Amino acid sequence: MPVFPDDNRDCDTDIDASSGVDECRLILWLNASLDLSGISGPEQFTIAYNASNTSNILARFTFPATPDLRLDMWEECEGRDVSADRDDFAGSAPIRGSCVGDGSSTYELIENEDGSLTYIIAPNMPNWPYGEDIFADFTTAPIPVDDPPEWTESAPADGIRFAELSSGSQWVADWDDISTWFSDEAGVASLDIRCHDGEGDIELNRNSLYVNVPGDGSINVFTCEAVDSANQSSGVRSWEIGIPFSVSTSSYDLLDPHPLTLSPSGGWPDLSIWVILSQLGEDGGYQRSGPHTLGQAEVELGIPSSAMTPGEVSFGFEIEAEGVQTSFASVYLNVRKVGEAPTIVVNSEGWDGDSWSMGGQFSDPDGEVVTFEQYIDGALAGSVTVSGNSWSSAAIDFSVWSEGVHTVVIRGCDDSNMCASVERAVDNSHLFDEPEPVEPEPTVNGNPRFSLPAMGLPGLLLAASVALIYSGRRGLKT
Repeated sequence: MPVFPDDNRDCDTDIDASSGVDECRLILWLNASLDLSGISGPEQFTIAYNASNTSNILARFTFPATPDLRLDMWEECEGRDVSADRDDFAGSAPIRGSCVGDGSSTYELIENEDGSLTYIIAPNMPNWPYGEDIFADFTTAPIPVDDPPEWTESAPADGIRFAELSSGSQWVADWDDISTWFSDEAGVASLDIRCHDGEGDIELNRNSLYVNVPGDGSINVFTCEAVDSANQSSGVRSWEIGIPFSVSTSSYDLLDPHPLTLSPSGGWPDLSIWVILSQLGEDGGYQRSGPHTLGQAEVELGIPSSAMTPGEVSFGFEIEAEGVQTSFASVYLNVRKVGEAPTIVVNSEGWDGDSWSMGGQFSDPDGEVVTFEQYIDGALAGSVTVSGNSWSSAAIDFSVWSEGVHTVVIRGCDDSNMCASVERAVDNSHLFDEPEPVEPEPTVNGNPRFSLPAMGLPGLLLAASVALIYSGRRGLKT
């Protein structure tokens, strides 16, 4: 029953978490037998066992009496990542005979009196998620003749050159590469890989081949061969390794295009070079340009860099030429792309009752995420809401602030910590103005007295004139 260990779990509250015990891991005792029937063609088959995250296991496989049945090859394959978050949950399959085990698992083969064969394995690999797979190849074919190991077509040709761009001990190949260079009926893992250069034996470091590269522009010659248990050799192949050119730049701030100078070392054929700009992380940029031709004269290049994001930029070089092993080498140039600050504009601002707010739009030249903060009189206060490329501040109730002019700053910073801000001076004095007093209406006996609005001087003159005219006409009639 597979269990995914997690240090953050605490399934059993009776055990103190400080003990570091993963109480959720299960110990499963299983004693069972299984008969596989209907199998045809037992002349050749493989028993594959996934020993990942198991310990103290003893598994027995008993095969019925089969003439000439024997174990052809047994392998303990280490290092497969069996984490539950792996999409494939498997990784790549190893080449038969190429696994180098750590000895944590063992096996036993017993020939029974009735002619049957019992295969017993005792795997022990509890270190999650570091996996282990055990393969046992059975066959009825005759034991093959012990021939010398052979070079394969995947191996570098005799006399070829390896190109590096740094001096000292440099990585040439790992075991995944070396295991494809040879073939042998007992498996590549059983071979003794022997390499030498002018300074003596070259020891494989964790099954990887490292060779010294001269820093003076000269060439180092080294050889390799594979020897089997009968001391039979694949034959020696001789190779060369050196630095074909040096790389320099006139700017440590990334430009677009970025200037590079390639200076040939001499003694190398014309090279075809692809320049690769890359950055770490999921959001890091990647850009490849080329091929660029380098002969015997210095070359000035302008490398496109528009895909790079702010931060450190690595420079890699794919190198191809006749008689040169196609290779990749990198150079540290201490080049960084300097980011540009985001642009922030205000489109709206104003009062709504006692509250004030503003909003607008923003953009970042480098395409990075922008995070906003709001400050009032230098102190972090309130929040800013972002939707798409628009931003808006939360309403600020200035009735609870002191009377006067307050400084409101909206500050936006991108992932490279390049920042921009907008500032507004907000005067809340009007919220504290005292209202003008209202004159009470005159009253008679406690009730408001009826009155007409004043006519003013022109109205009085007009009324007097009308009265005189009216009274004169009445006198004529009498």
